[in-house]
Amino acid sequence: PATGNPESSEAPWLAIRNAIVWRKQRTLHDLDFFGESAQVGFEDDRGPDHIAIRYDLDYDVLGGASYLIAHRGTLRYRRELGTWDVGASYAIRARDFRRTTEAAFDGHVQTGELAATLHATTELDLDGRLFGSREVTEDPLFTDWTGGAQIGVRARPRDRLRLAASAATWYSLYDGLDPNGDQ
Repeated sequence: PATGNPESSEAPWLAIRNAIVWRKQRTLHDLDFFGESAQVGFEDDRGPDHIAIRYDLDYDVLGGASYLIAHRGTLRYRRELGTWDVGASYAIRARDFRRTTEAAFDGHVQTGELAATLHATTELDLDGRLFGSREVTEDPLFTDWTGGAQIGVRARPRDRLRLAASAATWYSLYDGLDPNGDQ
């Protein structure tokens, strides 16, 4: 069974999380929002290999009516190699917009990522990521391929101080005409 402390690398562990967001507008009640995101995940990080499996369920209500139901499955792998960590992940998210006005966006998104982290010092980490995704929607106008990269730095100059910065770039190529009308 998945038991143990997530702070310890002695045993695999199971996490269950549920987050609720509620927003009540003063005058625009069509924008009142309720969202629930439930998650269950398993992680095994004994030794240099780290494996994580996660399932997410999102349920959103907008203006008092059901707005979105989405399911996501994620698989991550990371390997420690001395001062380096390398990893890969894959996720698929299926979404079902409940209103006919958003039905064109129903579909799924598959995402893949390759990542590397250099632990330059005990106080400094440098990250690099390459990612890509395929989004398939009910309306082919919004179906696309996306690819990009991200770099980041995390610093711990003092015991209680953490600093992080990142920059990312990406490009999307639509199957049909670009939604902006460009080809």
